[in-house]
Amino acid sequence: MKKSLIQSITIIPFVFLLCNTFCWLKQSEEVAKPSLEQTKIAFQSNRDGSWEIYVMNADGSEQKRLTNNHTGGVSPSWSPDGKKIAFQSDRDENREIYVMNADGSEQKRLTNNRANDLYPSWSPDGKKIAFFSDRDGNWEIYVMNADGSG
Repeated sequence: MKKSLIQSITIIPFVFLLCNTFCWLKQSEEVAKPSLEQTKIAFQSNRDGSWEIYVMNADGSEQKRLTNNHTGGVSPSWSPDGKKIAFQSDRDENREIYVMNADGSEQKRLTNNRANDLYPSWSPDGKKIAFFSDRDGNWEIYVMNADGSG
């Protein structure tokens, strides 16, 4: 009886260590799979004479210009699913918030106000976009639905 109890006591830490190692490895595999926004970088540059939005691979390769407007675009922000990029542009006389597909297609203005709307940022669930605006005479943070409503 004593021998089986001692064997059980020595096996328990081994099983515990094995389970923890397996769980850690499984978690590492999940973390190791990068999302689109981890493999692609959205950035702004004025290399072509106006501020425009570009994307590139995380290693700097395959740089591609997404916006092409004489007033350009700045402050790109990836949607959590990596399918859209919100940004600001002053192509309509003042700074407004826009959204486009990750490949630069279907650029759409979301805000329409005489004040400046700046620095868009997606909510973690991708349903809202927060931005900075002086539309009420003070610089404040506003939130809208990702389609520009609300």
